[in-house]
Amino acid sequence: MKKRIYIAGCGGMLGEAFYKNFKDSYELKCSDKDVNADWLHFLDFRDLNEYRKQVHEFKSDYLFHLGAYTDLEFCEKNPEDTYATNTMSVENAVYIANVLDIPLLYISTAE
Repeated sequence: MKKRIYIAGCGGMLGEAFYKNFKDSYELKCSDKDVNADWLHFLDFRDLNEYRKQVHEFKSDYLFHLGAYTDLEFCEKNPEDTYATNTMSVENAVYIANVLDIPLLYISTAE
């Protein structure tokens, strides 16, 4: 039986690379707020209750949290949205991983 990985924020280039690399060896559920591929499911990971529900129902063995705003100009112009996306959502992922007692992979990028 394949291990399960829930990958949140998987709609960008990094998420696509993770999907391609892990799809044959693991059972994946990939989510993003921009569902731009047929293997993606909708999730706004700023919504703790929905995030927790999806990861729990998938019975994830691992949680990968990849999504963030990386456009510095956008972030500076939208500080509240950026804080919710780049900070609170990571806190959500940490909370969920701790409650479910599963490993969390979080990748932070800087331009």
